[in-house]
Amino acid sequence: MPPKITLTHMIEHFALSKPDDVATINGQTIHTWQELKNRISGLAYSLRRMGLAEGDRLAVISLNSDRYLEAYYTPWWM
Repeated sequence: MPPKITLTHMIEHFALSKPDDVATINGQTIHTWQELKNRISGLAYSLRRMGLAEGDRLAVISLNSDRYLEAYYTPWWM
């Protein structure tokens, strides 16, 4: 049986293989793959500390931006 692949594998892969390459650009803000991974895992950690658990619902209202991408991947990271 092949290994289970999740949505976060791509981020982990590039954070390990190309940590300093550009992952997102939003106006003048540029984040590398390592920064993107750190921001997503940091948001996941914060939401867990606030009590968000598996099965809970999370809503995001945002413009299309790098922050939206981070919020999108956070539940999968958790």
